[in-house]
Amino acid sequence: MLRMADADEYASLGLPMSVAGASLPPGRGFCDGTEAQVAILDADPTGAGQSEAVTRLAERLREHSAEPPPAVSVLGDRVDRAALRDTRLRAGSAVAAVGRSGISYRTAVVDLDDSPVFGVFGPDRSGRTTALTTLANGLRGSVPDLRTYLLAPRRTALVSVPDWTRTATGLDACAALATALADALAERTAAGPRRLVVVDDGDELTDGPAATALATLVRRGRDTGVVLLCAVQTHVAHRSFGGWVTDLRKAKHGLLLRPEVDVDGDLFGLRLPQKASRRFPVGRGYLVTRGDIDYVHVATD
Repeated sequence: MLRMADADEYASLGLPMSVAGASLPPGRGFCDGTEAQVAILDADPTGAGQSEAVTRLAERLREHSAEPPPAVSVLGDRVDRAALRDTRLRAGSAVAAVGRSGISYRTAVVDLDDSPVFGVFGPDRSGRTTALTTLANGLRGSVPDLRTYLLAPRRTALVSVPDWTRTATGLDACAALATALADALAERTAAGPRRLVVVDDGDELTDGPAATALATLVRRGRDTGVVLLCAVQTHVAHRSFGGWVTDLRKAKHGLLLRPEVDVDGDLFGLRLPQKASRRFPVGRGYLVTRGDIDYVHVATD
């Protein structure tokens, strides 16, 4: 904390009011309660002077370096799923790559063995369907004998993805399939083949028989080997105060695409990082895993 304009600001940040009388020239302040002076690289303290000093230092270091410095990584606006590699991606596990992290620049994965309910939230054209497709294809490649079910109340590109066990399009068909899947839970155990249920445009299924059945899948799916991936519009999720969408939020496991950082963290009961340098093109957002937050870009095939 450098010199403050008002004495009360020291107290608000945890320092005693007495430090307000201290002489604090430019660059002098307090670090963890200890008075400290920021170092400079050159006698000229201006921004231009420091920039020139950094340039001279870089030139000297380059003369003594056998290899060039590593390039600064940049998170691209397209990530190919085929290029993602991670030791956590292994046959037989319900762990799928979702994209690349903009923090570690490693593969960002979703562990659906540990937490089999996952929500994808975002506004229109934010990449919700792409995220569902990437995760579903990843699970198909790792979980043997996986039974896959699609609920699509509206038109979606997921319908064209091959090898669904059953597909329901339209509100009535979605309600019927969701009810059949929920009824089947009473007869299943976790020892049987795993089932993946994917719901796109879940905001269309927040009432009626489909909503009741989806609530059962969210609450009881873990005990019967069901993995549930659901996409819901952000503004609908904010207005939900009960039902399966609220249960989906309570899992605190999901993806917030193109988020409004001031408010969308409320969906998971947390505060999103507010960094001006972070962009949110289509497919970019925050991956939340029980309070941990990663900045990721969703991969595509």
